[in-house]
This record gives sequence, structure tokens and C-alpha cells, in this order.
Amino acid sequence: MPARPNTLTGATGEHLVAAHLSIRGYSVGLTPGWSRAVDILASNFLGSISVAIQVKTSSTAREECKNNNKRSHWTFMLSTADMHSKMGSLIYVFVSLHGHSADNADYFIMLGSVVSSRLEQKYSSRVGKSKIRMLDIFDHEKADFHDRWDIIDTALKPRNG
Repeated sequence: MPARPNTLTGATGEHLVAAHLSIRGYSVGLTPGWSRAVDILASNFLGSISVAIQVKTSSTAREECKNNNKRSHWTFMLSTADMHSKMGSLIYVFVSLHGHSADNADYFIMLGSVVSSRLEQKYSSRVGKSKIRMLDIFDHEKADFHDRWDIIDTALKPRNG
């Protein structure tokens, strides 16, 4: 099968996340393809609360490591802009496709502040011109982020008071 263009991989992830959110009962809008910071806007049924979602998708995110010096993990490409993305309501959904298949895709959900702090911790001491940043999610962290749709549920839950 020929390689899939990155734009189609990204669109696949965005549509999969939108479908998951719609099934959960949220109103979902995909932003235009040229929107850089936000891919999806989701709101609760009443439209009283909304969140901005950035989706990062890879068909080759999983790296199995048999070497004792390295740990198996998922890796997603971001940019230097994501290091400084501390928008309060921004949520990241990382989608790991299995090659050309969306069946059994893995979803990792993180608050923007968590992503930003992880990137700053990893890259703050590195000097270089590259604008590419890689976010790693290690096997021992899987339970913290894998299928954590409750993070979005909590963000869209009406607050009393």
C-alpha cells in the first residue's frame, strides 16, 4: 500500500477523535485545515462550556525497544509552539494509528499544561534551531493518559456555584 500523506494521517486522527466525542454526546466542530493551534472545538450539550482540542496523529508512533537502555514508548511530533501552549482549556489528544488501520487506534489525552511542561523539561537545556519537538509516552505512563476521555468529560462538566 502506498504511503499516506501526513495531511491525511492528521485528518484521520481528527475525524476519529471527533467521532469519539460525538458518541459521548458532545457537540463537535472541526476547524479549517489551516488552523494551527486548535483542531477541534467541543462543547457540552447545552453549549455552556467548550474546550479547544489539538490532535496529533501518527501511524508510526509506537517504538518497541528490546534494548535494556531504552524503554518502549509512543512518540508524537510537536513544535516549539507547543512548549509555550499553556492555554487553560487546551487539551491534546495523541492518536496512534496502527499502520494504515484505524482499528484499535490508541488515544492518549493530556492537558495542554502537562504537554507544555513535559516539552520544557525535555528541551529546555537543548540549544538548536530545530522547531520540531518529540513527546514520548512510556509504557509505565500508559494508564495516566491512555483512553482518558474523562479528562475531556471533566473539562466539559458544568460547575456548580
